[in-house]
Amino acid sequence: MISISIKNYFFNLQKLISLLSVIVTIFSVLPVIAQTAAVKTLPNQAPEFSVGNIIGTMVNIDSFKLQKEIRVTKGFKFKSASVYFSGANFQNVNVAFLDTSGLFRLDTLIARCMPGSSVTFDNVKLINKKAEEIKIVGKAYLFYGGGYVNIDSSRYSGNIIEILELSKKSFISGTVYFSGANFPNVLTVYTGEYDLLKRLLLRCSPGSILSFENCIFKNTDGTLTKPLTKSIKLE
Repeated sequence: MISISIKNYFFNLQKLISLLSVIVTIFSVLPVIAQTAAVKTLPNQAPEFSVGNIIGTMVNIDSFKLQKEIRVTKGFKFKSASVYFSGANFQNVNVAFLDTSGLFRLDTLIARCMPGSSVTFDNVKLINKKAEEIKIVGKAYLFYGGGYVNIDSSRYSGNIIEILELSKKSFISGTVYFSGANFPNVLTVYTGEYDLLKRLLLRCSPGSILSFENCIFKNTDGTLTKPLTKSIKLE
């Protein structure tokens, strides 16, 4: 009897240890499962915005003036943005604050826009599904007229063409300084600040001065430019 009791005792003890082992395994795996689930729910890309149905940033001025609202990625709501008008027909940068998705508050300034003008949306803020405020990358639009799409020397002076071509390239290394018209204080852009560089390039207008110091850009075909050190004044 004593021998049977001891055997039962060890048998039950082994079952208890096995059960505890399973419980420990489950609790050790749960955090991994939860972490994996959290990763899968992350969005594939950051939310974006556009002016109406405009695609791209080189825009026909007539098409831009037909747009009525700011559109954002589904699941988000537009809150506000700072809007800068510069270039052709704007001797100085005009700044407006937009706190509604409708563009009607910008009608007067948009009406002044013409080929060669640019509009920059900066400090763009959206509201997500959790009613949280988030900030996203801004966008700058440069206008052309009629059916004109590609940069053409008959419409722009040589130095403006050079600036527009540089705005299409990726900034690899070097330093760019912005001064003169539209830049009351000298602004400095370093390697890696490509989005900022592109927005500032499109803010340039006649009288702006760009100074490039040992700058290397990547062409659309993947090749690199030679180091560029020069100053360009827009006329």
